[in-house]
Amino acid sequence: MDSTPLRTEVGLQTALATAFCHLIASMDDINVYVAQRATLYIGTIHDTAIRSLLFCLESQFDLFIVDRPVVLQSVYQLHNS
Repeated sequence: MDSTPLRTEVGLQTALATAFCHLIASMDDINVYVAQRATLYIGTIHDTAIRSLLFCLESQFDLFIVDRPVVLQSVYQLHNS
């Protein structure tokens, strides 16, 4: 995942930030199968892709005030895992 087109595409940043938030939230799903799969998939994401996804979360935090609690919770949950 290359971060070059992400710098200019706000729609792509928003979509990736939302998808990443849902993936992180899935680690605490009631269904054990979903929680295990989400945890395994997050572990397979490369470091450069994680940096790009964190950039998307940062831009989501800066652009949309309503999404700030969700982004903060996702970053906190990701940090703890």
